[in-house]
Amino acid sequence: MSDNFKLGIVVVYLMNEDDENLLKIHLDFIKKYTPQDFTIYAAANRLHQHLKSILKSHDFVRICSIPDTNLRLAYENTYYLQHLIDIALEDNCTHIALFHPDSFPIKYNWFQTVIDNIGNSYAMAAIVTNLVTNNKPHSSFMLFEKEFYLKYSPKLIPDFTTLHTPIYREYIKEHSVLVETGIGYGFCLYHNKLNYYKLLHSNKNYIHPDFALIYDDLIFHIHYNAMPYKSTSNFYNFKGGEVFKFINNLIALIIPDKLFSSIKASIIKKIKKSEDIKNRNIIEELKNRLYQNPENFINNLIHNS
Repeated sequence: MSDNFKLGIVVVYLMNEDDENLLKIHLDFIKKYTPQDFTIYAAANRLHQHLKSILKSHDFVRICSIPDTNLRLAYENTYYLQHLIDIALEDNCTHIALFHPDSFPIKYNWFQTVIDNIGNSYAMAAIVTNLVTNNKPHSSFMLFEKEFYLKYSPKLIPDFTTLHTPIYREYIKEHSVLVETGIGYGFCLYHNKLNYYKLLHSNKNYIHPDFALIYDDLIFHIHYNAMPYKSTSNFYNFKGGEVFKFINNLIALIIPDKLFSSIKASIIKKIKKSEDIKNRNIIEELKNRLYQNPENFINNLIHNS
């Protein structure tokens, strides 16, 4: 693989107003551990102004002008990510990496390590959060070359036409996956019979089985939903909710009842998980421990005590 590359890191910054420390750590770790030429292409349409000013203070961050959307949840994330990927490619990036605001690299030269692992055997690399319950690329970290994207045109979430095809139903049947951002890349790989390098849990110490996870000793992810909704009863009670309800009803018309029930159950499960008070308290505790000493916190997850 040629060393003549430009890395585009794409991140949708949907964060709470009090996440200033998390944002600073995220940016600091990307800068510290990425010696290559890179730019963060940022979507910050709904980011609080004081957090947006932090992004603006870094010369490696480009806040991109993207039209607002009324979509929410995974559809909003997908909408902005798709725009960011296109912008990065138009800016002549040779490689695209996806991160979340609460995920970041933890090892120097992580990028070279990942592309070496991809080599000639894999089409791309991605975190897989659970091989049993969610065996697909996860958007908290994905890395692929421009050529892969241009050749296969993967979608983060498949369009309605694809959702209705026998091959997609076959994919859902054969793989345990959550319907969320990234499922379209899993389907693309499956449809084209391509393999991808999977970054799996590598924690030596677990504070919690679902949060503060290390992948391949390269990537850290809190698994924190930064913009949760308060209750499933208010599922459509937000700006643009009627648009989402329309999409929901349209999907119900074109997808068989069994599959639609599975999709809806998956979405509701994610919302309930986000609003769970116990999980919120755990995440706040983890964040506070991370803020006190990020390097020590992460090292304690990687190494046996």
